Amino acid sequence: FALVSTLFVPCISTIAVLRRELGTRIAALITVYTVALGLGIGALIHFATG
Repeated sequence: FALVSTLFVPCISTIAVLRRELGTRIAALITVYTVALGLGIGALIHFATG
């Protein structure tokens, strides 16, 4: 749980700045990618450690 929350929890403020700087579409893509990457790494670690 700690690994996933460290990797995947994007801050609302960060998302807001990304949206302002890069646009809604790119901010959403970055957010989805970050969440998927965190969950994927968490799943790999979970299954690798039993």
